[in-house]
Amino acid sequence: MSAPPDHAIRYDADVLAALPPARGAAHGWVAAHRDLLGRFLVLVLAVSIAGFGAGCGSTVQDDSQLTVYVSAPTTGEDAAAGKGVLKGAEQALADAGGEAGGAPVTLVALDAADGSTWTQAGLAANAREATQDSTSIAYIGELDSDATRLSVPITNEAGLLQVAPGPVAPDLLAEPGGNDVPADIQTTGERTLGTIFPDLDRVDTNPTVELPFKQLGYESMAVILDSIDRAEDPLSRADVVAAFLATADRPSELGGSYTIAPSGAAVYAN
Repeated sequence: MSAPPDHAIRYDADVLAALPPARGAAHGWVAAHRDLLGRFLVLVLAVSIAGFGAGCGSTVQDDSQLTVYVSAPTTGEDAAAGKGVLKGAEQALADAGGEAGGAPVTLVALDAADGSTWTQAGLAANAREATQDSTSIAYIGELDSDATRLSVPITNEAGLLQVAPGPVAPDLLAEPGGNDVPADIQTTGERTLGTIFPDLDRVDTNPTVELPFKQLGYESMAVILDSIDRAEDPLSRADVVAAFLATADRPSELGGSYTIAPSGAAVYAN
């Protein structure tokens, strides 16, 4: 909060000026030190206001609530992958005690498939549901770049952090040849999309084993919760995005550690 206004200082001086005439030694001392007492009262007022400001700086209240949406196919041909991501995200939230930044966090699962595979209408509906919820703070999805290409313009318009647990095409993250935000995908010009998906050679897998979708879901939720904890205001979408983009040297469930590059991509340490 700002310093006491000038009229508050004048008010204190006026109060002292209105004191009755000094009588006796004590009153004589007061009369001789009116200016000093005036400055003292101003100091007390300033300290009181500063203390009040420190107490009201946090936006997290007893009734605060945060929601993380997970868009993943839980039916159809990719159900196993989607359920793995969802289970991982649920486990990460449970391990964090169901809260972040001093506020309770709820996970809402949205099926990104329509009985067989994802559809444009289904993905758009998922993204809109998340952005229209005033408590939503982040969105986990999607599992492939074509799906991400459909949902991210919606989440970006709302300033909502979107963390992709699957691979992301470079053109969704940055303009070719640099780190500028791709205006045709992240239409606000502000970066809100990132990914924790590593290079395939960083993933412990082989041709006969599925990608570790549960670990990918876990890490996506874990870094979101960490970003909420580190955000200047845990309830601000913009502040949580900024905290995510500032992620550095974070140990990963996938092994090793990673830093979020300026493009929003996870760069794993060698």
